Amino acid sequence: VNDGEIVASLSERILGRVAGEDVLRPGTDEVLVKDGELIDERMADLIEAAGVQSMLMRSPLTCEAEEGVCAQCYGRDLARGTRVNLGEAVGIIAAQSIGEPGTQLTMRTFHIGGIAQGGQQSFLEASHEGKIAYRGENVLTNADGDKIVMARNMELVVEGPNGVELASHKMGYGSRLLVGDGQKVKRGDKLFEWDPYTLPIIAGVDG
Repeated sequence: VNDGEIVASLSERILGRVAGEDVLRPGTDEVLVKDGELIDERMADLIEAAGVQSMLMRSPLTCEAEEGVCAQCYGRDLARGTRVNLGEAVGIIAAQSIGEPGTQLTMRTFHIGGIAQGGQQSFLEASHEGKIAYRGENVLTNADGDKIVMARNMELVVEGPNGVELASHKMGYGSRLLVGDGQKVKRGDKLFEWDPYTLPIIAGVDG
């Protein structure tokens, strides 16, 4: 949680890791996950739905293996979705995976591939239920009726009861608003979207 906004949910952070202790349902002695079990999607959803706030996980950062990383601390094999095999060259695989993106970052040239370039869209979903408020509003309605952000410092805020700020998001120039000022939203509703590969040039007046 960062300033009241959920950056990554517990289920996202524990998926594919191995439990470092028994995980109990809050307020009871019911064991949801046993020590040493690999957390899959079903278990991760069960833990989050039960309201567990924190848990101890095995991690490569705290692994005590003298050479390399043990399978328990590494967790899930991302290629197969199962517990990693002993002797798997995970370091080499990781280096190969980051090789091309790392080169693109260094050279500041990004290969995003053929026809998909024009169709890629990114969007942001509400992490809380609440009411929408604009800050630094500068919005233009285009010919299609879409509301387009014309400011480079406009923020979209999700407010809770009594106007308490639950989350705030800066929107890029040219973003398309999907919710109106004062509109009530639920968690998971799309708030705004943008094209990450295009910097739009928008006319502010007719002519």
